[in-house]
Amino acid sequence: MSNYYPEIELGALLVAEAILAGDANDPLYLDRRGCPYDEATKQQVREFLVAVRPGDGDGPRGGVSSPPEAVRPAAVMSATDRFGALDGELTRLFDELNNYSRRIDISDTKERLQYYRTATSLLDKLTSLSERIHNVRSVSMFHTRVLAVFDEILTPDQRTVAMEKLEQPLEPPRLPAASEVDLLDAE
Repeated sequence: MSNYYPEIELGALLVAEAILAGDANDPLYLDRRGCPYDEATKQQVREFLVAVRPGDGDGPRGGVSSPPEAVRPAAVMSATDRFGALDGELTRLFDELNNYSRRIDISDTKERLQYYRTATSLLDKLTSLSERIHNVRSVSMFHTRVLAVFDEILTPDQRTVAMEKLEQPLEPPRLPAASEVDLLDAE
């Protein structure tokens, strides 16, 4: 018996890898509002996921009872992928928090109060994390842009000098001494 090996394009593998990672991180990955696939495609992807994931067939992911570890560890992800993954995780946590609020028994005042206290704290933390992600992403993009400009317009020697100057510790601005202030006022 001979084996059949279809031609594989790298792009197809990257797409499959992205779908596997998305599903591993979010059980509702294919059911979210932003999912661009039609129902037939979603069904085929679900069947594919059941076929490639280990499990006993009765898990919450349509046959997967124990999701495997993430497809790509953070160490091999690009910075953009990591920021996107963090944003996705924050969105998933926010959605999970909102979904839980719908399951709370309306008549149980104690549980509702506890939920709102916890939700307020978590939303504050999610907002803080989202802002930090945005700030770190902005700094990372700035660093990338500055280094690209250095590579484009500076010679290797000029780049070395510039990098050495940038590596020097930042010193706070020096405030004038009292005697210098008096001299300035006298003028």
